[in-house]
Amino acid sequence: GGAGGGGGRALSTKSNLKLVKNAITHVILAAAVEQKKREAALAAIESCSGLFTSFAILLVRDPNLKYKGVYGVEPEEGRAVCLVGTGPREVTEDTVREFLKYDSGGKAF
Repeated sequence: GGAGGGGGRALSTKSNLKLVKNAITHVILAAAVEQKKREAALAAIESCSGLFTSFAILLVRDPNLKYKGVYGVEPEEGRAVCLVGTGPREVTEDTVREFLKYDSGGKAF
């Protein structure tokens, strides 16, 4: 675990819906002050679950991990498109510095 452990894979076709929802609910936007962002993120994932099988959360290190948005992954295109948040409209694999894996048991990246 630990925030920086890498270990995450590049854009995948495998469904990670539950894992991403857990990361948002229990870690990324868990605080009460983040309720509106959390609800918007979860609603976006639910409404787009028929369009995407895989989702990504964009985090920026500054110096800790800061939430920027939820993305629907299009692995065949090598990109992820922003569903909600303040991040860029589109992210490609070559613009990502590090892929992190969420450990649902440890509730950490």
